[in-house]
Amino acid sequence: MMHSTLVPQYNWFGEKDDSKSISININNKFSKNLIALVSDRDIEPIFKKSSIFIIDRDVTPTNNNIIGIKLDPNGVILIRKLNINNQKKSITLFDNKSEELDLLSTRYYDIIGVIVQIVAKT
Repeated sequence: MMHSTLVPQYNWFGEKDDSKSISININNKFSKNLIALVSDRDIEPIFKKSSIFIIDRDVTPTNNNIIGIKLDPNGVILIRKLNINNQKKSITLFDNKSEELDLLSTRYYDIIGVIVQIVAKT
């Protein structure tokens, strides 16, 4: 069942913008711990500037999920595809042709949540 809800908008550093929220229709199965990111640039190779990403912070990421992730505590949130193979976790862009980054080899990573809805600009 779909319902309309206001989702708080965050910036790409993961900080809440108290003056902004996004009104969306979303499935009831998702939690109330949602955040919205609005791209300020193209996210290659698929998403254009002003695409909206709704992230559920309570969903446990699984293989092939599109996720929001930070690779540096002071860095920006990246939108990437999560690959899980046995105990190995890596991320790629969405085209499966880009180089994989093994998350266990990074000094830091924080999976913000799973992308549960995208309003893509084309």
